[in-house]
Amino acid sequence: MPSLLPGHYAAVKVRKELYVTGAYADRIQQHLNAKETEFSIDADNGTIPPSISGIQNAIVAYAMNHWEWSAADGNVKLTATSNVTTVSSYQWSAKFDFEVEYPETPAIPDRVIDDGEYHMASCADTSVALGCSGGSAVLTSSAATVVVSRKMV
Repeated sequence: MPSLLPGHYAAVKVRKELYVTGAYADRIQQHLNAKETEFSIDADNGTIPPSISGIQNAIVAYAMNHWEWSAADGNVKLTATSNVTTVSSYQWSAKFDFEVEYPETPAIPDRVIDDGEYHMASCADTSVALGCSGGSAVLTSSAATVVVSRKMV
């Protein structure tokens, strides 16, 4: 027979809220894949009075904030907020509002090396050098000078 102690009830409640959080995962992931920084989704318990759904959704939002979320370019910081508002004495709106911070893409420098002539030799064998011509490169036994210049697009 299951225990009815408060700790047991809390554990069952947490498991239920984590299950509920999972029900929102696909909808949230669609927004993350679209790289949205702010979005809202409707709560599934919108027909339950705000005095109850507000508490439930706050627990679900708390759980969502502790999940690890990711997009194509890495983990994101997702902040979920429960938003339950009364429209009239018999109508209310229940949704979750989200703010997302995506990882910054490192800037790629305009130039990797300066234009000019370079001699490239093998570190393993100084008698071998890299010969470059017409966009191809080959190891040669003679020293080679490489002319590097940026293409103007």
